[in-house]
Amino acid sequence: MLGLARGFFDQPLEEKMKFCSNGAPEWLWDPTSFSSLVTYRNKVNQLGLFLEELISESLGFDKKYISNVLGVQGQRSCMNYYPKTLAPELLYGLPVHTDPNVLTIFLHNHSAPELHIFKDDKWLKFNPRPDSLVICIGDRLQALSGGRYKNPVS
Repeated sequence: MLGLARGFFDQPLEEKMKFCSNGAPEWLWDPTSFSSLVTYRNKVNQLGLFLEELISESLGFDKKYISNVLGVQGQRSCMNYYPKTLAPELLYGLPVHTDPNVLTIFLHNHSAPELHIFKDDKWLKFNPRPDSLVICIGDRLQALSGGRYKNPVS
């Protein structure tokens, strides 16, 4: 997936814009890319549902607790690419935020090895293994768990 994202982002801006609607890539620039994206999304969705079952059980509920409470949930995919830079002080990352969903699962890009989480009024460095999946707790899970699971900004 990282290669797919890089292949798209390495194109000139004019080429990338041909495949965008409302500013979001449609990923139809290469039919095999679209197939790979669908396969990846399905597998990430399966992982998310499995994790929800484990989390439900860890809270002392039936494994379908989260899915029963929330019903069918949507899935959103996006790809960002942060190339290596000689001036890291000029990089702009996301501002302090929480995710409104249950879980956020993302494939970490090793070319941007350092992530940060905001905890206890300070930024902490977080360096996941290259090509690892990072799983963040969202606002809905924090609420459903009564705060036993906390988002990375709490």
